[in-house]
Amino acid sequence: MVEKKRGNGEGGKPRKRPDGRWEARYWLNGKRKSVYAATRKEVAEKLRDAMTTKDDAPAFEATNITFTEFLTQYEDVAKEIMKRRSFETYRDIARAHLLPAFGKLKLKDLTREHVQKMYARKRDASLSAARVRRIHGVLSAALNKAVLWHMVPHNICKEVSPPRVEAPEIKPLTKEQAKRFLAIAETDRYHALYVLGITTGMRFGELAGLAWSNLEDLDARMVRVSRALVTGYGGQTLESPNTAGSRRTIKHSREP
Repeated sequence: MVEKKRGNGEGGKPRKRPDGRWEARYWLNGKRKSVYAATRKEVAEKLRDAMTTKDDAPAFEATNITFTEFLTQYEDVAKEIMKRRSFETYRDIARAHLLPAFGKLKLKDLTREHVQKMYARKRDASLSAARVRRIHGVLSAALNKAVLWHMVPHNICKEVSPPRVEAPEIKPLTKEQAKRFLAIAETDRYHALYVLGITTGMRFGELAGLAWSNLEDLDARMVRVSRALVTGYGGQTLESPNTAGSRRTIKHSREP
């Protein structure tokens, strides 16, 4: 079977070679090139870098790739570099909202008007402003890659106005309310978890991800946050925090 020639900036799925290495192929100026690595994740990152290198990358050149074909290529890279829950969120939004709206369009023909009208339809269908902004974020992140891969000249999401989301009013417990809650829950098996959550402000996933090894100094009451329990379609896994700032050491106070 003759391999169909791809356009500039288009890459194929990583494959494992007989010698144990992973290979990913891509097209540049009509020539097929390859990158190699020891793992699938590493070769996906090398493919991403090769397709975005400015020194040998071609200027933008319109291709006939459809939006669906582009998302297929983007997904190959995204699933290797995104955390599992982030990838599941991307995939859900792509399948429920982006592909039904734009799947048959050529990527080069997608316009600001297409995107803005889609947001309006979602709001008319009673989707929350926060959900539409999440759709906007996923689409914008994907189109950023399309720009880097020289498939489109610019990210049209930068021209779109997503709906405004009102910041929710946060009403934390007062000191007296926290004390009453902990007193009532004193016989509950998770009482220690409640105390730690109220006195440190840790998120539930961070609390659930704690192990004895996270207790850095018992006398000084220092605990290290280094992972969180994440629930996704494949079950529950322990993962490192999304940002460096989330990896932190917390001093536990004696009382709320």
